[in-house]
Amino acid sequence: MGYVLIAVGVALVAWGVMVVMKPKGGASAVADQVEQSTEAQPEEMDNYAKGLAFEEFVVQRFNNKFFTVKEWRSDKQVDGVFAESSQYPDLEINFKLEAAKIDVNFALECKWRKDFYRNSLKWSTDNQIERYNAFARERDLPVFVVLGVGGEPNDPKEMYVVPLEQLQKPTVSAKELKPYKRKNPTDGFYWEAEEGYLR
Repeated sequence: MGYVLIAVGVALVAWGVMVVMKPKGGASAVADQVEQSTEAQPEEMDNYAKGLAFEEFVVQRFNNKFFTVKEWRSDKQVDGVFAESSQYPDLEINFKLEAAKIDVNFALECKWRKDFYRNSLKWSTDNQIERYNAFARERDLPVFVVLGVGGEPNDPKEMYVVPLEQLQKPTVSAKELKPYKRKNPTDGFYWEAEEGYLR
């Protein structure tokens, strides 16, 4: 009799575990969740690839005789887990001109957008702007936003270099960007020492 009770107890525990472990909605719900997550991945990967391609384009515009990339941060994440530093600007650059005794560090946030929408574009979020401002204050570094617009991320039609303090809203108009437009996006960057400005 004791063995029968033990067998029944084991069977009940096993059944209880199966009920608890069974996902709500059954197998079809699990299949739906997997399908949704795999649907979202290509777009996220595509955006990551575009962002990286534009960053590479920007980095290639710096002459390594004068400019050194000190930091190149990654936007890698998985299930909402990411490095705290990924919230900082993408690049930290050093410009050094020994003959003139110039040695300057600055940071860049790189953003590429396909086109303007109604003569403006959304380049960031309020939270990101707050983080970039905090970074600039804490590190005592000038921060510039390099915006690529049109063309492809590795060959933008237009490019703008804007001091962060001029971009304090997530959306910026084409008119506001006009003074910061580079004549030719493929030209190399240079540091305007007297103004403390990247061009």
